[in-house]
Amino acid sequence: MGWFGPRGLATVLFALLVVADLDELDRGEEILAIAVVAVGLSALLHGMSAAPAARWFGRRAPSPEPRRQQPLL
Repeated sequence: MGWFGPRGLATVLFALLVVADLDELDRGEEILAIAVVAVGLSALLHGMSAAPAARWFGRRAPSPEPRRQQPLL
């Protein structure tokens, strides 16, 4: 659900703006259905790929240098 945020919200907002501005198209339901499918697919695909992609990236990312302990005063 976290990935729904920026991309999903933008898709829904743009779809609603198009439907509101172009009332004469008479295709509002189709536009909203396409937006719902796009958001649903993106959330599903991200959910399926997030963990494997994070593991892949983690294996290839350089290890951070250990921090030195500062002496207590």
